[in-house]
Amino acid sequence: MNIEQFIMEDVRCFSDRQTLEIRPLTFLVGENSTGKTTVLSCFHVLANYFIERRIDFNTYPYSMGTFKDIIRNSKKPEKTFKLGFMYKYENEEIVLTVVFAERSRGIEPIVSSISLQLNDGIVTFTVDDSTEVSVVLSSYDEEQNHFEFKTSIEILNNYPLFLLFSSLERRYDEDIESLSDKEKVFRNFWNEKNNKDRRREFYPFYALENMSIFSTSPVRSRPKRTYDPTREFNDPEGSDVPMYLMRVEATEKKDWEKLKKQLVDFGTKSKLFQN
Repeated sequence: MNIEQFIMEDVRCFSDRQTLEIRPLTFLVGENSTGKTTVLSCFHVLANYFIERRIDFNTYPYSMGTFKDIIRNSKKPEKTFKLGFMYKYENEEIVLTVVFAERSRGIEPIVSSISLQLNDGIVTFTVDDSTEVSVVLSSYDEEQNHFEFKTSIEILNNYPLFLLFSSLERRYDEDIESLSDKEKVFRNFWNEKNNKDRRREFYPFYALENMSIFSTSPVRSRPKRTYDPTREFNDPEGSDVPMYLMRVEATEKKDWEKLKKQLVDFGTKSKLFQN
């Protein structure tokens, strides 16, 4: 199961819902200050949230500042921004979206809700500090299979999502007689989706346990506003690469043919090249 899309909404220069197609190798190309580092940073933040249960928008080499620095300056009354992943598993399209809000008496973003959208239903966890138990099913639409759970800010920001679902499964399986009608509806829906024979391989919050990512971005000690493809000497922005390739082609024919074949093979296998 692989990530196929990264989703952003109302983050810095990105308004409304924006989607980025993800491949085994993905390049972001554009002028400075067009959002490349913002995308990489947000992708890392979301992955780390699911892998390590850690939210930090200012981990080296990325530095996005406070909540007010991250959220897009818009006229929307709700001051939140969203990050998400889209997966496909067999015939199921799964969209996992995390909503970030500003912590009261604080400056850093926190998770205010998580939504798991399936082909035939939606399961949402929303922060509500008035909830007396750890997680409670507050509302549901049986016709649309839309279930909303309320939980505390501590659980949603510090409790792995797959454990959240696992605890619900155990509780609903062990104490069937005491379940309310709406809890029984959710239990039937979830058991049908989450076949026990394949429980440990089903749905993204299990796959995210073993997800690994890598990204890199330029470290600019003396930022330039434009890319310089004629630069002769090495620099962290990679401006010297085109000239390096031209030198190899002109002076080292055998090495150039070998390198060209490797680039073509890689581009073809990774589907980076269409032709």
